[in-house]
Amino acid sequence: MTTPSFDVVTLPFEICCEIFQYIPYRDLLQCIKVSHQWRESVFEWSCLKWRAVSIGALYAMRAYWSHIAGHVRELDISGKIYGKSDKEMAFAKIGSFDWPHLDTLQIDEQTLPLTWRPATAVSLFECSNLRRLTMDMMDGSNISDLVAILDACPRLKYLSYSSRKRNPNYVNTQVLKYKPGAQITTTDIECLDISNQFHPADFIIILRRCPYLRCLDVHGTGLTKVHVSTILNACPLLESLQHCTRHRLYTQNGRLREWWNHFAQKQQHTKYIADHLPLRELVLKQASEATLFYQTGPIITWHHNSLRRVKISQRATLCSKDTSKQSKIPRRVITVPKHLEELEYDFPGPVSTIYQHSSLLIPLLQARTSLMHVSIALSTPLSPQGLDALARCEKLTKLCIKIPNSPKDVEQLLATIARYGHPLETLDYSCLTLTPELTSALASIPTLRQVHLSLFKGNMEPITDLDTGSSLACLCRSNRIQSLTLSYIPFDYNCNRVWQYISGISNLKSLSISTSSKIHNEEGIKWIANRQQRLEHFSLTGFWEKNLYYFKDAFKLAKTNIANTHFKNMNTEEDTEDDE
Repeated sequence: MTTPSFDVVTLPFEICCEIFQYIPYRDLLQCIKVSHQWRESVFEWSCLKWRAVSIGALYAMRAYWSHIAGHVRELDISGKIYGKSDKEMAFAKIGSFDWPHLDTLQIDEQTLPLTWRPATAVSLFECSNLRRLTMDMMDGSNISDLVAILDACPRLKYLSYSSRKRNPNYVNTQVLKYKPGAQITTTDIECLDISNQFHPADFIIILRRCPYLRCLDVHGTGLTKVHVSTILNACPLLESLQHCTRHRLYTQNGRLREWWNHFAQKQQHTKYIADHLPLRELVLKQASEATLFYQTGPIITWHHNSLRRVKISQRATLCSKDTSKQSKIPRRVITVPKHLEELEYDFPGPVSTIYQHSSLLIPLLQARTSLMHVSIALSTPLSPQGLDALARCEKLTKLCIKIPNSPKDVEQLLATIARYGHPLETLDYSCLTLTPELTSALASIPTLRQVHLSLFKGNMEPITDLDTGSSLACLCRSNRIQSLTLSYIPFDYNCNRVWQYISGISNLKSLSISTSSKIHNEEGIKWIANRQQRLEHFSLTGFWEKNLYYFKDAFKLAKTNIANTHFKNMNTEEDTEDDE
């Protein structure tokens, strides 16, 4: 079961006490957040059941540290909480307790005392069972810190160690201390993420201690071909190697044998890899237009027999608005990937780049015999050719679209998917407006199980109460929907039959509503109390604070059904600041 989210920062004290009495601990108290508004008496009887705590909760419950230390599995002590004198006392007290079940630990530079090294803080917890460690250091660190951390945590599986400043005092002579044939203590680390400015030669010391390494991320280090060759020889099980370009390479036999870096400047090297090392996943983040539309085409064409996943995203600030420069970008003919399964295309670019979408996005959508997951976010409407190609994806199971097309276009798209009988199970749609015809077409898809409807941010015309009520009524006619999420759909005060509409979905397992409007609470209480099946997730965001008192009674009636609950208020500026 996934870890639930529960935000109680802005709820009144009385409601929190009531909720804690009726929600199961195993699902609720795993990732709880604590603010200064709470009284310690709330947790005096529940701290023994905690499994994950943050620095705020730990500081607020300093009288019960001895009890918490014996049960906590995840500890996050990152954040600027203590003063200079408090840090020394806090860490001295933390080190006096035993943490036998600690599995995940997160520390940053702001939490540590000024004179402490990272390895000193880790050694306090006697981390014999620690599996995941995340450390974010402000100042530069040397290789001895990492070596000391590895020695203190023999069962570590995941290590993320970042430093925002380059250490000017790194020592290369430590490499000379390792003589050929010398015995080196090894670790069980499988995933290593070091986003810092260490000297490249320092990584060899670490990699010799990690013979079971499978995933390595060393972006920001300036590695050369010589160092990469040494890395591959030191890590025989390495499967994923990532650098600043964020490209991921997977081979058919699971063994990474080549290094792909700066592919835009070395097309011959890329062509060699295309012939000898099939690319399975292509990830492009914040790439320039020249990279997207000039160099991405040949890469996709070379790997059209092996590509499984393509993820492309770009910020609007990187898009060139000069049409003269765009006209110089030659159009490339892209070979449609034969086995493409997942496609993510996030491009909030200007209208002037729409012809490039047709040359890059539409050929990817034409992999209709293999595409299963598609996510598209555009600031310009998707062309009819793109909608037609999307509607013909035979194996489509998950569709996420955020496009400013008219409701009529989306209605025809959903009707075509239902007519062809595609196995669509999940739909996430950011709409301009809701219409009964659109939701009727959505409800006509026989395999649909999860629906997420949200208001498109670019919409300037409000949705009327009549459109909301009739559209929601058409949507809820489908008894097959198990999960329904409505984000920022404006319900008017007179639309008091929202719960009546939702009650028409007899198999609903999860419900999440985010709105700043007021909904009739008596109907909501009846809806919660009269559920015939187990409601696994229930989320209300943006409701008025006084309305939560009504829902408090509903928890008493449905305490055996609700396993995952989330309340959140955003009606005042003060509440919003506390939530952050």
